[in-house]
Formats: sequence, C-alpha cells, structure tokens
Amino acid sequence: MDWSDSSLQFELPGGNWMHVEVLAAGTFRVRLNDSTSFAEPPLIRYGILREPGSGGRYAIRRLNDSVELDTGKAVLAVDLRDGNLLLRDAVGTELTHTAEPPRFRPEGGFQLRFVLAAEESLYGLGDVTRERLQKRGTTSDMRVTNISAYAPIPFVMSSRGWALLMNTTRRHTFDLGAAKNDELLVEGPQGELDCYLFAGSGFGELLDSYTEIAGKPTLLPIWAYGLTFISHDTLNAREVVDDALRFRLEGIPCDMIGLAGGWMERSYDHSTVKAWHPERFYTPKSALTGPHTFIGTLRSHGFKLSLLLYCDYDLSAHEEFELREGGRVDGEAPEPWYAHLRPFVDQGTASFKLIGSRQLQNHPNRQWANGMSDEEMHNLYPVLLAKQMFTGYLEQTGRRPMMYTLAGYTGIQQYAATWAGQSRNDKEALVSMLNHGMSGHVHTTCDMFIHTKEGIHFGFLQPWSQINSWAYFRHPAFLEEGVRKLFKTYARLRYRLLPYIYSAAHVAARTGMPILRAMPLHFPDDPACSDLLHQYMLGPSLLVGAYTDCVYLPAGRWFDYWTGEAHEGPKRIDCQLPDDAGGPLFVRGGAILPMWPDIDNIGQTPVERIALHIYPNGGSEFAMYEDDGVTFGYKEGEVAVTVMYCEETAESVKVRIEPRAGLYAGLPAKRDYELIVHVRDKPTRLSLNGVRLPMQPKRSKPDAGRSWKFDRLRGTLRLLIEDWEVAEAELCVEALIPSAAPAAAVRRAITPTARKAVSAAEFEKRLEAAWKAGRHAEALDALRQWWASRTKLAASAEVEWRMHLLEGCLLLARQASQNGWLAVEVFGEDYAAMFNLQSIATKEQGMALLETLAGHLVRYMHRSSESVVHPLIQEVIHILERELDRQLSLNEVAERLHVHPSHLSRLFKREIGHPFSEYVWKLKMERGKTFLENGLKVYEAAAKTGFKDVSYFSRVFRKYWGVPPVELRR
Repeated sequence: MDWSDSSLQFELPGGNWMHVEVLAAGTFRVRLNDSTSFAEPPLIRYGILREPGSGGRYAIRRLNDSVELDTGKAVLAVDLRDGNLLLRDAVGTELTHTAEPPRFRPEGGFQLRFVLAAEESLYGLGDVTRERLQKRGTTSDMRVTNISAYAPIPFVMSSRGWALLMNTTRRHTFDLGAAKNDELLVEGPQGELDCYLFAGSGFGELLDSYTEIAGKPTLLPIWAYGLTFISHDTLNAREVVDDALRFRLEGIPCDMIGLAGGWMERSYDHSTVKAWHPERFYTPKSALTGPHTFIGTLRSHGFKLSLLLYCDYDLSAHEEFELREGGRVDGEAPEPWYAHLRPFVDQGTASFKLIGSRQLQNHPNRQWANGMSDEEMHNLYPVLLAKQMFTGYLEQTGRRPMMYTLAGYTGIQQYAATWAGQSRNDKEALVSMLNHGMSGHVHTTCDMFIHTKEGIHFGFLQPWSQINSWAYFRHPAFLEEGVRKLFKTYARLRYRLLPYIYSAAHVAARTGMPILRAMPLHFPDDPACSDLLHQYMLGPSLLVGAYTDCVYLPAGRWFDYWTGEAHEGPKRIDCQLPDDAGGPLFVRGGAILPMWPDIDNIGQTPVERIALHIYPNGGSEFAMYEDDGVTFGYKEGEVAVTVMYCEETAESVKVRIEPRAGLYAGLPAKRDYELIVHVRDKPTRLSLNGVRLPMQPKRSKPDAGRSWKFDRLRGTLRLLIEDWEVAEAELCVEALIPSAAPAAAVRRAITPTARKAVSAAEFEKRLEAAWKAGRHAEALDALRQWWASRTKLAASAEVEWRMHLLEGCLLLARQASQNGWLAVEVFGEDYAAMFNLQSIATKEQGMALLETLAGHLVRYMHRSSESVVHPLIQEVIHILERELDRQLSLNEVAERLHVHPSHLSRLFKREIGHPFSEYVWKLKMERGKTFLENGLKVYEAAAKTGFKDVSYFSRVFRKYWGVPPVELRR
C-alpha cells in the first residue's frame, strides 16, 4: 500500500487497484481499475471537472484492516480487504456505507452500491424526469436523449448529508432504491469506476462542494437576465426591427431579439460556411457594421441580437490540439468550430442559441478525431460545444458570453444557460428546472406561454425569461387588451426585481445555490416540502406558485405580495388572486427586496435610485451585489457589496445599510434610497442616524427636506434618502411603532385612575386612523369599544353616561379642528346637537349621535379630497363616476382627454391630494358600501364597482372597511 498526505493506493485481493484521494475537506475521489496507473477520463482531460487540490495535510490512520482519511469535516474509512467504504461526519455519525465491495471488470464495466436509510430522500440527476423532484424509488439512464433526458447529470444528493458524482461520460444507470428499497446502485457496462463522495451539513453545502469540482456557474451578462424574444422564423430584417420597436411602443421592457434558423442562407446549416440569407438579411459587404445596419438599428434602441446555430462538427480535434504544448507537429492546426462565427460577432451578434439537433442522435459507427467512440463522446459533446462557444466569444470580445443550449451534461453550468425544450406543458418544464437546480445548474428557463395569465406569471419569475415565436405569433403586442396589460405588469415587475435576481445570480456563481430553488433547499426538515412540484423559491425571499392556486407556506411569517395580507406557516392556503395576477407570490418575513425604477432595457440609464421593499420579521439581512455587468472583473474581486439589515422588536423597526464594500468600473459614488417598510401601525417617531425626521405633510413642498409618510391603506412607511454617500457612511433608520400588545394586557398594566386617559388616547388614535383611511366601519368599531369601556367603568351608569357622551363629542370635534376644518361645516345640522345633550334621553340615543358625528367626519374627508376646481380634474372625476364598473387606467383617461399621462398624474395628485390609483380605490370601496347599504347583493355591488371576481371584491372590501360585505347587507 502506498499513501501520501492526502491519498492512498492499494491492491485488492482480486487483482484490482483502488486509489482514494482527499480533494478538500469533505470531498473524496475513489477510483478502481485493474492496474497501478489511472488515466484521466475526458471530463478532467478537457478541463471540465477541476480538482482544487487537498489544500492542506489531512490525517490518514491505519486501523488493522482499514484506513481512515480524516479531513476534520468528514472521515472516509476504506476496508483494505475488499474496498468497502464508510463515510462519517465530523462527530462520527455515519452518513452512508457501501452495501458490498465496489466492482470493476475490464470487460464488464463497474458497479457501486450504497446502503439507504429508511427516511432518506435523494435529489439531483439533472433533467432526466419531469414528473418528480425526489428521486428515491426511481431509475435513470445517464444518456443525453431528445425530450426525455436533455441534460442528465450523474450527481445525486442525500437528505442525510452526503452526495455522489460519477466521473464518466459513458452511458450508465442510477437505481435509487427501485430494485431494492434500501440500496442505491450505480452501474455501467464500460469504463473504470471513478466517483466523488461529498459530505456536508445540508444541500447548500453539498452543492458548493460539488461545484468546486464540476465548476461554479458563470454569471451571464446582466442584460441576459431581462427578457429575450425570438422572432418568427420567416421574418426579414425590417420585420425584425418592427418586432423590436413594438416593445418600445407598448412600454414593455426587453433586451434581446433572437433569430431562429431562417437567418441563414441554407436551412439547417450545420457547416462552417454560414451566410446571411441573401434576400431577408441582405447587407452590402462594403458596410457590414454600423448604425445603418439592422443590427446597429437594434442596438440603437437598446437590443442585443441572438442567432440560432446547428452543429455537427468534430469538436474533439480542437480540444486535443489545445492540450499539446507548442501546437501540432504532424500538420496544420484544426479549424476551431467558433472561428467561422467571428465575423457575425464583429457585426454585433451578442448571443447564440445552440439547438440540440444531431447532438441528440446516436452515431454508433462514428469515430472521433480524439480516438473516442460515440459511446464516450455522446454525453460529452454538448458540453464541449458550449465550452468552445463560451471560450471563443470570451477570447474575441473580452465579455461574458450568453450561450443558451438545450442539451447538457456534467459541467454545463460553467458555459451556458439552458431552456427546457419540448414539454407537454409548462408544469413539466418547472420540474426540469427544479431538478437542474438540485444538480448545480442555475441559469434555466422555458419558452414562455404568453397567452395565459398563468404562463406569464411563471415565465417572468424564472432565472431568465424567453419568448419563442418560431412559427407562431407570440409577440405580446398581439395579445388581447387584458392579457397584454398583465404581460406588461409582469415584465416591469421582473425588471424592477433585477437587482434582487442578479444578487441571487452572484450567490449562485460563488456557491452553486440556484436562483430558482426547490423547496427542500430552504426547508430540508419540513417533510411537506420534499416533493412540491408547483412552487419554488426565487432567490431567498420570494415563494412562487406556478399553475396552481394552492401553495404550502412553511413555518414562519409570509406576506401575500398581491394583497399585503400576512400569514403564519406552516399551512396550506388556497389563494384568491386579484385580476392582475397570474399566480401566487409570497414574500418571506424578513425579506429585503432591492428594486430598480421602471426601465425599457438594462443599461438604458444609470440606476441612481434603489427602492428597498422591507418586510420586517425579527432579525434579517440581505447582500446586494453589483458589478459592471459585462466583463469577468467580478472573478477578480471587482464587485460592490451592500449589506442591509432589518431588526424588528415589539417597539421598533430598525433598518441599517452598511457602507458599500468593493469597487468596479462605473459604480456610482452616490445613490438615492427609497425605503418602503411594511409595518403593523403608523410610527410615532422616525429617525435617520439618530436625527428625528418630520412626517411629510399632505401637500409637501419641493424644499421640505427629508421627511417620511405613512400609507395606511398599504400599511407601508416610506422614506426617500437622496444623494447618500454609499461608500462612506452607514445609514440607519429607526421607526418607533406602537406596541402590538393585546388591549387586555394593557389594561392590566395601568392603574384605574390612568385608564380613562389611556382609553381616550387609544380611541383618538384609532378614530384618526379610520377616518383618514375612509374606513367608516372601523371608526364605528372604535367608538363602540370606547363607549362600552366608559359605561362599564362608570360608578353610576345612569348618571355618568352623559359625561361620557360629552367627552366623545369633544374628541370628535377635536379631530376635525386638528385637521384645520370648522366643526360646523363638518357636522352640519347635527352640530347643534352637540350643545343640547340634555335632549338625549337614553344611552342608546347618545351612542347613535356619536355614530352620526363620526360618519360626518369620514364623509367630510372624502368631500374635502374630492373638492377640486381644475376643469380637467373635474372631467376625470366625472368619467370615473360614470364608468365605475370598468377598470380605467390613468393612461386610458389621459388618452381620452388628449393630455400626457405624466402631466395628468401630477395635476391629479396636486388637486386631489391622492394619487389617481388610490383615489379610484377609495371611490370603488365607498360606492360599494353604498350599494350594499341600499340592498344590492354582493355580486351586484362587485360588478358595479368593476370587480369581475366576487371573492376578491369581498376580500379587499373587508380589508378596507373592517367588515365583510355580507354584514352590511344584514
């Protein structure tokens, strides 16, 4: 037996030799053949798998008939008598062991068996099934196959904290407890046994260790995380430009226009002498580049161009040539496949789509230039193609490539993104992406089905987004109005979310943690998450449901993104979606979501303002990553990282933004931050770095300075901080929030003599909140609770209730005067009753008077907001009143009145005091209440206020007024 600081090699009784090596803490490589020499297989020979080296001295102990390789993090015990393996973690807990000695026969291939525990779950294997996520009880064939297995990856992870990677490109199979429930079997008819074993504390750590060997995912250029649109196959250059301009005219952001195979002179051209189609894409050879070309025209409007490619080239000759120092001695260097594409890149092509085509076919008699058979090259080929495309583009341009392909194998994440290809439906495509993520591949998508709300919802909430027209008409400009509007909403949401998605991509590039994450990655100990196929996490904080209305919320606090409603998990929830949503979307409590302003394309203008949407829940943090977006400077540390924290207590919410760390070319020295914090109540005080800030008045002046505002309808605190020196100083915002302690607990904590004062303060605060939000029912509820508490405390109810009535009248009058209103105008003819309380004969009449006065207060608030003098705004209000049963947008109203939407928006807010959308919402709720009080049924009131979904109307009505609509009908 031979051993070193990190490896050992010994002969087994049957004549085979075993080589075991420590590559990193928790990573081991095991090989078995019939000689003392171990030739490197293709994945290592061609630089796809990398071995980082042991990086230190590890303990190797001889114990009778076995040897232990101890890394401090894991221990691999090897039986010298037969080669059996046992893997333990650092504290000695067994993770797995072989069920029988590993086998190898020169003419019979290899076989490897591991014991499975009863509760063990298994994940990975890439895109080999679109029916399940958890692989226990299945078999999988590791061979690239059209549709059924576009990208098999021979890597499997266990819920017990270990993983296995097979280092072979030959066909082999995984049996994950199908034949024998308690055994994992890997076998192949050809080749040596070569595998890696990983030990880690969870799936995230296992993915990190795996991608240290198989290669970390490479960041795409930042514009690739936007929207890609592939035009109809038969279009010419002018029509392609028209397709692009429709996006700009519709206000739909998009970054890349792709051409299908019709751009080539010859259909399905696999050769290296490709040319533009002479009629559809004619460009004189004397002027192939510049703003006058169709590519230049696209570029001037912010679009990149992608071309589809077919390939059947022998890529192995170039790979072998690259391995020979000094070049060939027996002839000319073979032409690289990428060489014939250089002119197209020079003309402005920024991306290539690699079609599977002949990659996916069998070529049993083909002999490759490197001497390999098709059996060994078949799985390797799509990875070599992606690698050579990636390397060629990088060497030519110095920029990050955007190559996207259909087929793949181990290591594909280093070189290309993928799309899901043909599926019976998008549900299968989602399972494909979930399985890819559990196998270290992170840049996945599918062809977006844009004709349904569900397809749009799923299509935009992915690592990258693509529409493929091909032979059909899938341009969003051709959609019917309602679906087109929803498409635009989602497209803009995606682009606003890009700093969040791009930060998740940075995490993926460092750790292998995918952007689109299967639920077990975040909730491995929740058995309800083990095989969820219709929901996933997008980054660390967004839970997306796809093609389902029912989602499972794991333990913790969750916020419905569409409605703002909070939920406590674990629980399953049937979601009632608003009309402008295509599927469930939840925000995890503690989330900090950085968002950009609306843009048409990435790089259109420098991003000077970041909105931070914060959902407090205990302590949380988020790291926002930024770089130049196009080069590989990030691999050299040219990255800026901004770490943000949020801490919620019973009394406050504190948001802290650390100074930005790191540099890259073009980073801004200053930045505007807009904080949008979802809080349970209106803050009583807010400070920035210890300096108290005032609350923003309703009609704020341009020079009002830093101030904050509270949106009671949405439950959000908003603060804009302009021109912050992001690299110099920490930013700390603290908001004091009224305690959420139960009222009974508050009463027990105060003395009876102080109780009246506290009750009055509570009442005033609740009443103010209700009438300012227009919630009549909430104002009445506050009154009734206050009245009940007063009369209960009275020593003689029959004598003192008039004193409480007087106190209530004074409180209501003070509410009016504090808002600058005359009480006589607010309360009208009932104002006199406040000075003639002796005429009120009973407590019930007294309560009725207070309810009437509170109603006057709420209605006066609405009338004050609606009292305008500008004729244009009067016309807007008339339109809204007449057509309340329609979904009228600001743009539509502006178009009718022949004014610009931005001008109308500013004028409306100046005259009314509320944004257009908020006013429409209040109007619908107020009219809906009136309809119900006048006897209309709930569905009739919903229809008259423009709600097609009665359940959604009921939900928002209850949230607004504090009671369900059916209660008002009673």
